[in-house]
Amino acid sequence: MDRSELLENAVSRFSALSSVLDDEQAALAARDEAAMSAIARRKQSLLDEIAQLEPQLTQVLEEAATTSQADSAVTGLRDLLAECRSKNQLNGQLVASGLNVMEKSIAMLESLMQIGRVRTYDAEGRRERGVAKRNIGIA
Repeated sequence: MDRSELLENAVSRFSALSSVLDDEQAALAARDEAAMSAIARRKQSLLDEIAQLEPQLTQVLEEAATTSQADSAVTGLRDLLAECRSKNQLNGQLVASGLNVMEKSIAMLESLMQIGRVRTYDAEGRRERGVAKRNIGIA
């Protein structure tokens, strides 16, 4: 693959990745687990394709960095890489924030269970006070 084809292929893959990262952000904001699962598969597939280009792409970018003239294709690719990095960092922050909320919710529920303030229901649907223990699969 010559330099021009490589850059064109890389731009195509990173443009697709940018779009997937946008979809990922929307799914994270909506807490759409089904969409996140599908997006994760698409993202991993694109990252695998990009990984195959990496050795050649690294060489082209290093060569462009050593010369004072970077052509528009290299500049465009660098801009696209920065955009993908920024979107990925934002999505990582959204994941971390969601995880933090979940951990706090779990801690709150655990503390309520310890003091017996969680209401549970028996098999007939009657409310019970305190923590009830049930075998898995039994209502």
